[in-house]
Amino acid sequence: MEWDTLQIFPLTNEIANYFGIVEGVMVDTSGLESAISIIESGTIIKRESGWKLLSGQSEILDSPSKN
Repeated sequence: MEWDTLQIFPLTNEIANYFGIVEGVMVDTSGLESAISIIESGTIIKRESGWKLLSGQSEILDSPSKN
């Protein structure tokens, strides 16, 4: 899985919103490969240990995007 597109919108020095599309290939136990594309958005927060997901949502798109 890797980001195809990613936009980050800083709100403060410790909080940001993000939006993007993640693409990848899933392989089932029989070896069948399926290309997937997931749209994601959410809010991240900076903690002492680094940036952490505060809340978010994702949904599988019909097919991977083609640029």
